Formats: sequence, C-alpha cells, structure tokens
Amino acid sequence: MNVNMLFGSRYSPLARRGLWRCYCSEIPKKNISLSEIIKPHDFKANLNSKSIRHALEGIRASVSNAELRKDPSFTEWIKKIESAHADAHSGSVKAEISGIRDLETLDLGNSFAIKNLENNLIWRCRNMSIEDLLFVLTFTRAKVKNVKLDSMSSTTSGIEDFDDSRRNQVEVKLYKEAVKCLERRWTEISKSDHLVTMILCSNAFSKSANEKIEDRVTDLAQDFCPTDNIRILVAYAKARRRPMNVLKNLTYHLKKNSDGIDSPLACDGLFALSSLSLFDQNLIQKLVDIISNDVDEKLSKELLTHCLISMGRLRQFDQRLLEKISNKLSQDLESLDYKTLHSYAMTSAYLNYRPKLCKSHTNILNYIVSQFSSYEKCIKNIPEGKRDGLWLDIIWSVSLLGFSNHNLFKSVLTEDFLNKIISTSTGSNVGGIRKLLNINAIAQFIDKEYKGPTIDVAAFPLLRDVNTASPSDAFSALCIDIFSNFASPPNHSKVNPNTGMGFSIGAEAVTQKKNLKPMDVEKYGIFGVATQEKNTSLPDDVKRLAMVPASYFDCNLNGSYGGMLDLRIRLLKSRGFKVLVIHHAEILAIPKKTDKVKHVEKIFKNVMS
Repeated sequence: MNVNMLFGSRYSPLARRGLWRCYCSEIPKKNISLSEIIKPHDFKANLNSKSIRHALEGIRASVSNAELRKDPSFTEWIKKIESAHADAHSGSVKAEISGIRDLETLDLGNSFAIKNLENNLIWRCRNMSIEDLLFVLTFTRAKVKNVKLDSMSSTTSGIEDFDDSRRNQVEVKLYKEAVKCLERRWTEISKSDHLVTMILCSNAFSKSANEKIEDRVTDLAQDFCPTDNIRILVAYAKARRRPMNVLKNLTYHLKKNSDGIDSPLACDGLFALSSLSLFDQNLIQKLVDIISNDVDEKLSKELLTHCLISMGRLRQFDQRLLEKISNKLSQDLESLDYKTLHSYAMTSAYLNYRPKLCKSHTNILNYIVSQFSSYEKCIKNIPEGKRDGLWLDIIWSVSLLGFSNHNLFKSVLTEDFLNKIISTSTGSNVGGIRKLLNINAIAQFIDKEYKGPTIDVAAFPLLRDVNTASPSDAFSALCIDIFSNFASPPNHSKVNPNTGMGFSIGAEAVTQKKNLKPMDVEKYGIFGVATQEKNTSLPDDVKRLAMVPASYFDCNLNGSYGGMLDLRIRLLKSRGFKVLVIHHAEILAIPKKTDKVKHVEKIFKNVMS
C-alpha cells in the first residue's frame, strides 16, 4: 500500500481513517519504521486534534508508548504542536479535547504540548457556543475537583494530588474561565441537555447562578416534553439538590402530560422521586402503570432492581406490578445477583408484600434462603465493607416475611455478630441494632419452635438505649394526648416505652376488659424495665394494651400498613397485648379534638371486646 494514497483527496475522511488503521496493523509484519508512518503527514494539517486522534489510533495498535517517545519523527511532531500558534487549532472544541485525551494516553500528560492545547481553549472560551463551554466544563471539572480553587496562585501552594503543578494551573484557569462564561451567558441556555449538565455541575457555580438556572427550568418546563422533564428531575436527584418550587413545577407538568414516557424512563422517574422524597401519589401511580405494561418486554433485571428500590423508598404498594416483577424474576433464578435478591427481599419487607397465592414470590424467597444458607458462602461475592449489613438485611427481610429458618437465626443472634453491628452503628445510625432486635423478638415470640441462642437485651445497656420514639414527632404527641383520656400517664400508662424488640410504641397500659378501667402500669407493665421476666402475671379479666400510632411514614402510600408497622402489631399480639392502632389518615381528617377522642374511644372498645 502506498502511504501517500492515505492522504489523497479521492478518499473520504472515513475511508482514509480505515486505510490508516489497516496500514498500521501491517507495520510489524513488514518491518516498516515508525518514521515512515509519521513522515508522510503534513504537520500543519495534523495540528488539528481530529487528525491527532486518527493518527494515534493506528500508531497505538502497533507501537508501545516508550518506542513512540523515542522516535525522532514523533518528537518533531510533538514539538510542532507545542510551538503552534492558536490560529492553527481551529478545529472543533470536542476534537481538541479528544486530542488532549489521546495524548494523555501516551503518558504525555505533563508535556507542554497538552498545556499549549489547553491554553488555546482558554483563549477560545469567550467565543465558544454553550454546548462547547459545557463540554469544556465537564472535561476540566473532574481534573480540578481536588484543587483548592480559592487558594490557587502562581505558586504551587494551592495544588493537591497532581504531578505537574504548572499544567494544573492551566487546567484551573480553563475551568474557571468556562464557569465564568456560563454564568455570564445563562440567558442563552434553553436546551434541556444543557440544563441537565448545568444541574449536574451545580457545585461549580455560585448560589445566584444556580438560582438563575432554576428560574430557566421553571420558565421552560412547560415547553419541554415529558422525557426532558424526567431527565431534569434525575439530574437534580444525582446532584442532590432539592429546590421545591422547581420540582413541584416539573411534577405538575409530568402529571399534566405523560405522553411518550416508556418503561425505562418511568423507572428513572421513580428513582428521581424517591431520591428527592417527592411523594406525589398521582404521578407515582402513573409511572407505575407505565412500568406494569412493559415489565415482560423492555425491562432488564438491572432496571427491575432499581424499580424495586424506588418502590420501597416511596412506599408504593402496587399488587399488579409486584406480581409481574415476581413472575419475571422467577423465570431465571440462577441469573439473579445478590443486589437483585437483596432489593427484592427488602422491598417486599418494607411494603409488607406477603401474597398467599403468588408462587413466584414464594419461589424467589425460598431461593434467597437457599442462597444465603451460609454466611461464609454468601460473603464471597460481596464487597468487604457491606457484608455484615447485607447479611443482616437479608435475614431481617425473610424473617419479617415468615421465610426464615433456625440456621439463619443462629447466624446473627450471637454475641460476636452483635458486637460487629454495634461497632458499625453510631448515634445517628442505629438501624442495624433495631433490625437485630426485631430478629431476636421474632425468634423468641413468633417462632415458638426455635430453641437456639438469643440476645439478652438486659445484659447490653446500649441495646436498652435504642429508642425509635422522637420527642418532636407531632403525630405521636397527638395520639398520646388523646390516649391519656383513657389511661393517663404516669400511673396508668407508660409513654413511649422501649419494648426491647427494636421499636417503641405510643403508650403501654393495663386495662380491665369489661369496664375499661386502667390499672397501675408500674405494677403490671413489662416494657421499660430491666428484665422482661418481671410482672408477667395479670389478674383475671385484665388485658395488656399497646397504643401504636400509625403515622404517614409507617404506612404505604395507599394507606395500608407497612412491613415494620405490621411486624410491631404481630409481635405485640404474640406477647398477649391488645393493640390499639391510631391511623393518621383517620384521625387527622377529624377537625375537633372532642371528635378525635370519640373516634379513638370506638376503636378502643372494639379492640377490648
């Protein structure tokens, strides 16, 4: 093949690129020197970064980086790039940046050639399009994120984690120039793609600039299609920004028009809503309906996993979708990884999804139990820092759903595993301890056949201090205030007692069954004392009573009981309690306090009858 034909005008650029690759692949066979490859190039033409990329793609296939840097022709080529005037780099910005990246792959990251190309981009920033500015921003942002920009100076004192301080200074200048130009020209931003990039890079901009971008999103949301609005929602979720006025505007337009949203996009929408804690039931139901129609055709197992996670976070109980997901996943159980199994078990537990006639659901949970039969076998494919937490999540989920076995109980109800969970739990993160106490209570009070080891809560003061009651919980305070009309604290009821089972209740009381007269709770109560063995015997015609507030976050969006609330009720009943549940939707719909008390009184009488 004649080398000169590669650069002839009778071939298209794409054809010349293909011929060049073919030619370079034959170099080792024909013993052609690297100089013969590089010499035919017109160096002025090859200062265009697209030509740099085309040339390097062929060269890298045949020559090592070390050999390339020793070749005099290549060295001459690099020197011409280093000394080139800015006018020589008149190609597109994307091609210019691609050329920089290609030169970096040759271990030339500290060379003056790259610094010269980056300096050229700085001079071009003022006249770049918005799209090119955003491309420059995303390119430089990853490189300067570890640099203290405010302390950047002509010295190297403000630079961290970079090999070449001078090149780093050029990158920071390019980054700052791109940010400055974008903030100055924010009125030109009108495309959804550009807004998405601006939101994802929101940490780079000032507070006022971000507020201007939010205004642009609000103004343009009505003109965007539903696909664009969902992409913007996802961007806010990934950026962890929650401007409620903008988010409400986007959800309003999505509820108004959801045409063109397919199931993968609906999964993205659910992810955004769950990450941003936007519990818009109408919009959530729309997205769930879209997903339900396409579960068998368009959704991969990865998307189903993300969908399950979002449904659990949003507390969206949808029988139809959950059954379809169960059927889809149960078709090939062997292909399910631990993330999918973990997501399915946790979501089913949180939503209290326990269908009696769904074989696929039963098959999946039985498969999970079989796969997690041994701790040592399970942890092999799990990252080291997540092993204990994921194992506890699985055991907690299958125990709550009624699929656990004695071997699984024994694997977590040990002092060694308890110490692991305590060591990783802090004052603001006691979820692991609560789950372990839930499992301990299930093994003791629900599974009557279990005879293995359990945790003595009284022996661990830290476990007794774990209390889920919040003194600032307005709904719980309202329920306690109403309940005090029937059993007033402190003599006749204990407020927010710690049950020792991983949760607290609104109040504990002991009441006569016939006349509903409260008894001395200090004498007969069992919660909040040093040992659970004390005062367990009751006189005839006397019942233990537990008042449990069913707050908004304890229930699913459709009003049904969530898994944790249902577990509390089952555990309390297993210990001989009558359970008085005050549902938030019922009590908050009644305006007057006297009417609220009358409503609870009816529930009270029905429970005790």
